[in-house]
Amino acid sequence: MKRNRPRAALERIVQGVVDRLLRYVTWHAAENRSLSRQAGDYYPLVMILGREHYSERSKSYPALRRRDLEKVLHEELAGEPPTLALPGRISGDRRVVTFFRLDRDVFESLPRSLFIVPESVLLGGQLAAESWADVQRQGYRYFLFRGGPSQPAGGALEQRDLVAMAAGVDPDRAPEEWSGSDELLGRLRRALPSLSASTWWSCRNPLPRGIGTAGIAWKPIGLTAGLMLFAYLTLSSVYLQALLSQRDGALMALGPDIQQGLVADNEARAYEARRDALIELWSGRSDTQRLWQGVSLALQNRASVSRLDLRDGRISLRGEAPDATEILTVLASTPGFGDVSFDAPVRSARNGRQNFALSFDLSDVRAGSEKSDE
Repeated sequence: MKRNRPRAALERIVQGVVDRLLRYVTWHAAENRSLSRQAGDYYPLVMILGREHYSERSKSYPALRRRDLEKVLHEELAGEPPTLALPGRISGDRRVVTFFRLDRDVFESLPRSLFIVPESVLLGGQLAAESWADVQRQGYRYFLFRGGPSQPAGGALEQRDLVAMAAGVDPDRAPEEWSGSDELLGRLRRALPSLSASTWWSCRNPLPRGIGTAGIAWKPIGLTAGLMLFAYLTLSSVYLQALLSQRDGALMALGPDIQQGLVADNEARAYEARRDALIELWSGRSDTQRLWQGVSLALQNRASVSRLDLRDGRISLRGEAPDATEILTVLASTPGFGDVSFDAPVRSARNGRQNFALSFDLSDVRAGSEKSDE
């Protein structure tokens, strides 16, 4: 329930902002109606023009760039009555442009809104593919097709099957029936947010170029801009607050696991420190086992050791033996002892034995075995 409260509050704020913005959107047909649910007299920034107040025609052009096409259209429409030109998508090497010629008397009586959107353009986006609609409201009837093309009913085009065949639609496919201002008003509300940016640009009010800034409704524009900024800041704050609440809830749920992880991490750091200390101690320790192995080899060959020194990693051995050279040979042939040599000349003692002084290094047995394998 707590997680749904921010979402519900956000939806209420969004709906309130939309309703407030729709105050400045007016549907001008047989009568003027605001798209907002709230009553009031507001200056329209967007005017949706009823189908009875304009005529349609289409023309195919080469697939020019948008800027070049606008120059061509500007030249063609010079001196013409107020007309909106909506370029379609490029198909092959051509592009179809739909022209909406506005009723001059109606256009001049309208407020100077920023945009004038044809009713059929908005409602055409509500149709599914290959569908069409029979639209009736306020005593006016017309037929609408997917993408916005429309045809007023009357004369020979009063019958649905003839209208369908003229538009290239299957006459056996019954049209959707849209009737009543209230239904169309709801459809216009739903269709307005989905209008593309290019369509908005094409639906700019075709004001004469000679008109100055005095005709622009600065107060509604400023109010709308401030409202949009306020709505953006409000929505951002609500979103961030909801996101923080969600993250706090997730952290509280993971609190015990995080605490256990921190304890385990501290223990691991302590074990790592002990390991490093043992490695440091072991790396500085002399290999006493192999040192005494050398002494044992000398004793096994009937030698007596009188002195044992360790300096700069080299072991010095002094003593007596029946044959000092034999002691040197045994140590030199044993893996793990390297650079075995006499440190002083061998001297004969009175008892027939020989005094010797030799030294050797402790080499890595594993390194030596790997070299021999290679």
